[in-house]
Amino acid sequence: MSITKYKAFLKVAELGSLTKAAQALGYSQPNISHMIKTLENDFGFSLFTRSKDNCTITKNGETILYYCSQIVKYEDQLQAEVKGIFGLLTGSVRIGATNSAMIDFVPKVIHRFTTSYSGIELLPREMDADSIIQTLKMGNIDLGFLEENAVPDELHRNFIPLFRDPLCLILPPNHPLVSYSKIPIEKIKGCDFILPIIPGTENDSQFDDILSKMSPNVKYKAASDLAIFGMVENNLGISIMSKEMTKYMHCQVESRDFAEGLYRTLGVLVSSPDHATPAVREFISVAKTIQLQDPEFMNE
Repeated sequence: MSITKYKAFLKVAELGSLTKAAQALGYSQPNISHMIKTLENDFGFSLFTRSKDNCTITKNGETILYYCSQIVKYEDQLQAEVKGIFGLLTGSVRIGATNSAMIDFVPKVIHRFTTSYSGIELLPREMDADSIIQTLKMGNIDLGFLEENAVPDELHRNFIPLFRDPLCLILPPNHPLVSYSKIPIEKIKGCDFILPIIPGTENDSQFDDILSKMSPNVKYKAASDLAIFGMVENNLGISIMSKEMTKYMHCQVESRDFAEGLYRTLGVLVSSPDHATPAVREFISVAKTIQLQDPEFMNE
């Protein structure tokens, strides 16, 4: 069977539309429809339930979706590896990144990479940590930038730590804790607090382990760093944030380091470090060279 048919199947499953899949892959809608029909004839069952505007994947289609994604992934890796043997870095790198990584670190990596490898297509997408992990498992991205504490145990061997990014407390200018140059954790107990939560969730916070030691009075929750800045500025509470993010503060907010030197570890997660394409391996290599202002690097 042609790999193109598998790619068409995966794209229709992702977008839920023959027309959108055709636009994304550069084919006509009848061509995509023919590929799906041919693949259904090969398998002997329907892959989608079609309506006027949408294609909904069938239960049988869901069953084989993962295996088709692996076929496409390994075919792409094979072609990239063959070209790599001849010293040609080609292809694409599909990148997932959390909001905080996408704002600052990932753009720096992309800029440096494209100056040396303009022939490689980079496809970055902002995603939450859970989506990065699930999309990586399905083979729809090549790597993901996220925090180490979000990586499940079974994938931890595939996580490459890059740097430790200090955490800090952000406060209104008139808050009593502003008088401290570095704030001990115990001073936060009972303080009105704005809880940073993971986008798309109600209660999950990226700082759960640290917050359990602080015992603040959680009054509000917010998924956006910009929203948290605004809420702190308006005296609704204090909050915790990556120090790297504080350079984007454009409001009346103070930041203070923790006396305990708290930090998060940011790195890159791949499905298999040993079987990554040459382009992916080189992209990770470039990521290790990026120097930010404050973080403590782990690959010096």
